Amino acid sequence: MKKSIINWIAVLFALLLAAVMAGCGYVGTAFEGKTVSETVALEGVDTIRIEAGGTDAVLAAGGKDGELLAEMVTYGKGPELNVSERDGVVTIAIDKPAGLSIGRQPRLAVSLPDNYEGAVEIESGSGDVTADNLTAGDLTFDSGSGDFEVKSLKASRIDGRTSSGNIRIDAAESGGDIALSTSSGEIRLQKAESGGGIALKASSGDIELNAAGSAGDVKLSTSSGDIELELANSLGDIDLSTASGDASVQFAGERPGMRLDLESASGSKTVAFELRDLEQTKRTLKGIYGDGSRILKIRTQSGDISVR
Repeated sequence: MKKSIINWIAVLFALLLAAVMAGCGYVGTAFEGKTVSETVALEGVDTIRIEAGGTDAVLAAGGKDGELLAEMVTYGKGPELNVSERDGVVTIAIDKPAGLSIGRQPRLAVSLPDNYEGAVEIESGSGDVTADNLTAGDLTFDSGSGDFEVKSLKASRIDGRTSSGNIRIDAAESGGDIALSTSSGEIRLQKAESGGGIALKASSGDIELNAAGSAGDVKLSTSSGDIELELANSLGDIDLSTASGDASVQFAGERPGMRLDLESASGSKTVAFELRDLEQTKRTLKGIYGDGSRILKIRTQSGDISVR
């Protein structure tokens, strides 16, 4: 009797699943991907706007000169690709379907020519955004809960934020400022070079910056996390702050002349070179190196400080 009931439950479940899949468009080739693509001429286009929603998006250079290629793979009754152009702005939008979608997640790929110099604006909800060898004018991105990962990026200005996701850029070159922030996530910016300043902010997460040079100020702050800064050349002031975490600065090239202003409520303060006019208390350490032309300020409530 018990076995018969179990069999009937299995049959009913199979029928229910089949009905749901049929209602969502999963008939016959239910789990086979469908590819749609759109090509747009970029003559007269000064801005590319990508509204990815919950879809993962991949951006890459190497596309055909003067053209943008947007390609999306969907499964079942997935979202629709909508590409439009108006007043010099190309918008690539993902239209969410009204019904339920079950199965593999869709993905969006956007190919840009190597010589594209217009602005790129990226908006993402819960999808991750990745890019490789991307060149643009101003680049901005705003993400809800997705990660933003780039292998190589060159732009006139870089400005990005995510609410709860990680930001990682392996190599970045900007003619202007670089500003990145996350509410709950980590920031890793490597091999960075900025013609302006660099500002990285995390509410809860570690920050790591490896910079070849910055023409402006460098400001790194996190409420809860460690901060690691390796800097080859800096023409501006340096300001590091963390409420709970360690903070370290390493000068990869020649050390600039600077005034050190270090404070830790509960932690050690280590400086690997000699200072003049040294003033030191249990909480603070101040001194001058070289001509003292720049300011190095580090604050942590609970953590160690290291400068070398």
